[in-house]
Amino acid sequence: MKPDRRRIFAGLNMAVILAAVIAGVIFSSAAEKYIAKDVFYIAPLVNGPQYYFSAADLEELKAACQPARLAYIRLDSGLISGDSFEAYSKIIYSGGDGFYLNNFRFREGHAWAAGRENAQAIVINDSLAWQLFGNLQAVNKSVEAAGETHTVVGLALQEHVSKDDCRAYLPFDLIPGERQISGIFLQTANYHKLSYADIHIWLNNIGKDKRDYYVADMNRYVENIAIKYRLLLLCIALFVITALISNSYKLLKLQYAQGKNLAKFAVMLGALCALDVFFIVILFKGVSFGIWTPHGAGSRLTALLQTITNSGILPPAAYLLENLQELAKLNAYANAALIGGGAALLNFIFVHKHS
Repeated sequence: MKPDRRRIFAGLNMAVILAAVIAGVIFSSAAEKYIAKDVFYIAPLVNGPQYYFSAADLEELKAACQPARLAYIRLDSGLISGDSFEAYSKIIYSGGDGFYLNNFRFREGHAWAAGRENAQAIVINDSLAWQLFGNLQAVNKSVEAAGETHTVVGLALQEHVSKDDCRAYLPFDLIPGERQISGIFLQTANYHKLSYADIHIWLNNIGKDKRDYYVADMNRYVENIAIKYRLLLLCIALFVITALISNSYKLLKLQYAQGKNLAKFAVMLGALCALDVFFIVILFKGVSFGIWTPHGAGSRLTALLQTITNSGILPPAAYLLENLQELAKLNAYANAALIGGGAALLNFIFVHKHS
């Protein structure tokens, strides 16, 4: 490759590496807004009422894990009718602290309050508001859902509006028929005292096979997104350190071959070594070794392997609230940034080696 082309190629790769790191920082920062701290999420991996949880199971969970906050949901779907229009929508029956634990954000209005007077309250998202009313002025309007008339008390802020992503949130007590639970959010007063083992014991006690359920430490899932760009930074740091040591060695070897004064040579050797060590410390301090998952992941090597193999995959979208779907998207974007940045770094190293 000609020198000019080599420089252009190296510059393009540097631009991709920089873009990947910046994207990783953005995705990591964005992920933190979708879920409250220290939350565990429990959901079936297999569709079917036999995999849902009952009120008795919930009481067992309260006794076993002593949660500070608890939320439970049931995912359904149906036709929602407005003044003149209707739309097919996902219906999420939510109980407990669901809006709090999911960092729910409202464009207008609020969540329903506890009490019988709010039994007919409903929260809808932007997509459903557009489908029903043709605008976002939905609060205090009436809609019909699940055979009942409800008043819109809150409009959920949505990242991406789509006619295929309409959602309505109703109080859990309004579920027609048997009130089974398809997902649980759990936050304990002391995060470090709760582990996967505690939740697996609870599943065993209520007669469930843990292999049929997804148990996620959401702190770890959010951290998994951040790890991607930190791994890329770590690779960059290792390359820079290798280049530093290699260039220092070549310079010293050249000085020694030219028969320079031994004392000056020793001083130069010490100065270069000190400079290299100082730069290495700055690099690794900047990269930070907080890349390991914070809780329940086993050894650091296990955590790193889980990150590389992307084992922290959320269940199918049918089981997820909107914020968890956004988290899954951010994780996919972070994977793409890591792969793209890593490929660009390898290309840059190849160019550097042959320059």
